[in-house]
Amino acid sequence: MNDDLRNLQLHDLKMMEMLNIFFQEKKLNYFMIGGTLLGAIRGKGFIPWDDDMDIAMPRKDFEELVHNYAEMLPEHYHMLHFSKDISFKYTIVQIVDDRVKVREKKFGKVDKGYSFAAIDILPIDGVPNNKIWRQIYYLRYLFKRMLLSFYYSDAIDMDKPRKVYEKIMIGIAKFFPFKKLINPTWIKINIDRQLKKYNLSNSKMSGTICGAYRTKEIVDSNFWKQSSNYLFEGDYFKGPKNYDAYLQLIYGDYMKIPERGKRQTHYEILK
Repeated sequence: MNDDLRNLQLHDLKMMEMLNIFFQEKKLNYFMIGGTLLGAIRGKGFIPWDDDMDIAMPRKDFEELVHNYAEMLPEHYHMLHFSKDISFKYTIVQIVDDRVKVREKKFGKVDKGYSFAAIDILPIDGVPNNKIWRQIYYLRYLFKRMLLSFYYSDAIDMDKPRKVYEKIMIGIAKFFPFKKLINPTWIKINIDRQLKKYNLSNSKMSGTICGAYRTKEIVDSNFWKQSSNYLFEGDYFKGPKNYDAYLQLIYGDYMKIPERGKRQTHYEILK
């Protein structure tokens, strides 16, 4: 592990420690998810090549964070959400530390700009109980997400494993003038409305569909009813109590270390 990667991990850890205290004070619920939870279970800390942290919040807590507590974070920490800044690309929240500038590696040397070290916070939302309506719901969401990706086609990670049809669509998006045809703010508002439609407490299935694994992150809603504390880099953070079943649904044999070619880092610290 190189020093820059470890430094970024430690910055992320410091943010997560701050958020853990902040959420306890404000009585907001959260869960480690994705590679962050996987790292906690498999190695009690960061996956060695990982350089970001992902957590999820039930929609009620997520909305309280966005609308009631955005201005209450400690100095140097800021909340990014499209409702606060229309230029923000996503429908999730990012908590950033303005002292640590980073650049996403997928942009290479094309993008001369920078962002900040961040923790991603995803909303946990319900989906239709009826299987047919659920599939229609998925298609509607994925279509809108695709349109948003077309608008921000320069930000698509081409190194990420994708199906052939996805690569073809991305190739088309890079040459077609979608920026003139698509209103990204309208799409983000529309996605947000769709995700809020089904109350978590009334939904048999729910999850973080806006995550990297999309519909694969929709799981039995019982996963979000109980949490446990898991050791992560010397501190304890919350995750689903039934972590084993959750991680199997997302990763399959999650204790198996991936091949070297599939180990990806996302950011580099700017000096």
